[in-house]
Amino acid sequence: MEYALLLTFLLLAETNNETTLAERMGFSPDDVILIIHADDVGMCRSVNMATFSAFEVGMIKCGSIMVPCPWFQEVAAYCRENPDADLGIHLTLTSEWKYYRWGPVASKDKVPSLIDEEGFLWRSSQQVQENAKAEEVEFAIVQSINHLKTQLIKKTKKLKEKKRRLAHQGKVSKFEQKEGEGTRRFLRRNLENLEIETMSENQAFSNFNPEKKPFFLFRDVNDNKLKIFFEEKGRKILLELGIE
Repeated sequence: MEYALLLTFLLLAETNNETTLAERMGFSPDDVILIIHADDVGMCRSVNMATFSAFEVGMIKCGSIMVPCPWFQEVAAYCRENPDADLGIHLTLTSEWKYYRWGPVASKDKVPSLIDEEGFLWRSSQQVQENAKAEEVEFAIVQSINHLKTQLIKKTKKLKEKKRRLAHQGKVSKFEQKEGEGTRRFLRRNLENLEIETMSENQAFSNFNPEKKPFFLFRDVNDNKLKIFFEEKGRKILLELGIE
């Protein structure tokens, strides 16, 4: 089980005597920029209560929701009441606890390869890799995202699109066998219409104009990883995406 709070450190180093990204974002050149992310929201009541409290006191800035879990509805209600809360989806294909289990959002007869003999999602990543079919993985992901959207607009007229997507137990980044094609196919289809340029972080920072576009996606020339800039409260924030 991943920790409920995922700490992501973005240390922006000075290169070639240029102004560092940290300085351009309003920090000193030696600052370590810390983003605290709430993981597994919706999994149980205690996680929800800790997450809501942390949002209220400003301890965390973002989080991701496990839609298939029993306490998802409470998080959906919180999102409707707090539309500015930065909560996205936590793609979930496993149910790892001994007695506390959950199944898929999709109808079980539509995704039989994702379900164990007890009728729940598989307990481990290895079991998913050995049994899941790519087309059923993709179907389950789409159903989870659609269910999240439906619940968010249940009592509101406007839906603030949630851009953050993570994977429970590292599913998106670790899928390297047949079932991974479903996840990668879904994610890449959502990116295929975007022009992704290769450049440095400094170049991307300079090219990103929040007034024209709410985010700037690029591939880092130094490590070949997909990264994204977005703006929050007047500051440009850099995140590394968990897909190739």
